[in-house]
Amino acid sequence: MKRFYVASIERRRGKRAEFSLNRLAAALHGGIGLAALLASLGSMAAGPARADEGISQVSRGADGRDGETAFTWSSATEGKDADPSAWTQSQPIRNVASPALEIGSVGGAGGSVHTKGVFHNLPGKPGGKGGAASLSVAQSAEISGVLGVSAQARPLIRVFSVGGTGGLGYTSWTESESGIGRGGDGGPVSLNIASRVTATSDPAARTRALPAIQVLSQGGAAGVSKDGRRSADGTYKDRVDTDRGGSGGDVSATFDKSASVGVTGALAPAVSVSSLGGDGGHASNSGGYPSNGGAGGAVDFANWGTIAANGSNSTAVILQSAGGAGGGGANGAFAAGTPGGRGGAGGVVKALNGGTIATRGDYSFGIMAQSVGGVGGSGGGAAFVDGGDGGGAGLGKLVSITNYGTITTTGAGSSGIVAQSVGGGSALDAFYATRPTVNQGGGSGGNSGILLFASGGTGGQGGVGGDVKAEHRGVIRTAGDAAHGVLLQSIGGGGGTGGAASGSTAFLSVALGGAGGVAATAAK
Repeated sequence: MKRFYVASIERRRGKRAEFSLNRLAAALHGGIGLAALLASLGSMAAGPARADEGISQVSRGADGRDGETAFTWSSATEGKDADPSAWTQSQPIRNVASPALEIGSVGGAGGSVHTKGVFHNLPGKPGGKGGAASLSVAQSAEISGVLGVSAQARPLIRVFSVGGTGGLGYTSWTESESGIGRGGDGGPVSLNIASRVTATSDPAARTRALPAIQVLSQGGAAGVSKDGRRSADGTYKDRVDTDRGGSGGDVSATFDKSASVGVTGALAPAVSVSSLGGDGGHASNSGGYPSNGGAGGAVDFANWGTIAANGSNSTAVILQSAGGAGGGGANGAFAAGTPGGRGGAGGVVKALNGGTIATRGDYSFGIMAQSVGGVGGSGGGAAFVDGGDGGGAGLGKLVSITNYGTITTTGAGSSGIVAQSVGGGSALDAFYATRPTVNQGGGSGGNSGILLFASGGTGGQGGVGGDVKAEHRGVIRTAGDAAHGVLLQSIGGGGGTGGAASGSTAFLSVALGGAGGVAATAAK
């Protein structure tokens, strides 16, 4: 039997329509016919939005219960998986303050334990998984609105699945469970647009980038309490991957021939499609191990319509798969510092443009596509003995771009296509493009203690960049200074800096950067 989930439909003026069994029972008790009632509820829950009203449908898994050991001994519980969320929009939504459409699924946060036990410690529990999220906007559903500038402002159209954070706790003395709860995985996310979408920025100055259309799957971070505190005890050596950050799910976005997306304003990319791994859990108490970052999922993009951005630092299309950062290692006293966690791998990114993509503004690329490995965590220092090694950076994977259509840019530094596979770095760099940069990939080694022959930790190894490919059979025009038609980069992340030693045998150890993969372009 097919089931439909409607978490909530939030109206622009604060109204809300919700379907519940309580309302159904009350209405039937009042003498309303069942057929008439179901027809009414169906039009309310699944019907089109009226003009000037946005729609928000977000399914949320329940948060896990926190545990405690101070007075009554109770274990934490896992966050619940979220239900899927799907929506089809067939009527216009005009002139709204963003968001106009927000469809998502969010896993519950895992429970945490905030007190140590006398006889037995309790661990945090894993976060719940985000469910599948999908949105289809029909040709008849014109969408228009204003992008806000506040820290709480959201995209005009957003479809997302986010895993819940794993809880924090204390390592069990039996080593059967760890203190860090694993982050929940993000679910698969898809978007299909066949209509006209118009977004304009609020006239106030913008301080952060905000895409008009966002498609996102993101894994939850490991070892984080509901109030944002990070883990301290960490996990055990053989569980650093078991208790990692959640993985991002596969994402896809398709713009049909009838689609026309136009965005005006600085720091306002038109389309962002991302799959991001969650960060690993940290360790600060002596002897604890951090956990690894989660992996990014596959990203697929296809455009047969028109996508245009008009403003500086406003790339038309940003495509990203990025691994989460590894957690930081614990400092030691008489024990050595523990190594940093490994960064998660980026996923495969593929893009096809058979339509028109255009930008007008400095550092506003036509297509920016990235597969980025997460940075490694820093190794812990030590008061007397050896510091911990830095965690290795994650791997970048294949980035493949095919252009059959037209890409036009006019500003300085506004290349037509920028495709990167980076072994360790920050995917957020794409939102604040100035010039291509390479961040340190491997984590820094921890400093050593004062004992003779104690050594600082080795810097983490830089990640390996993957293959980058472009097939160009269409038209690319650029008109600004330092604006490449196509810029392909496979970059091995820089190795982390080794920790300094405090004794008389002080030395500095620096890991080599990772090797780049094959970069290839075919033009016909």
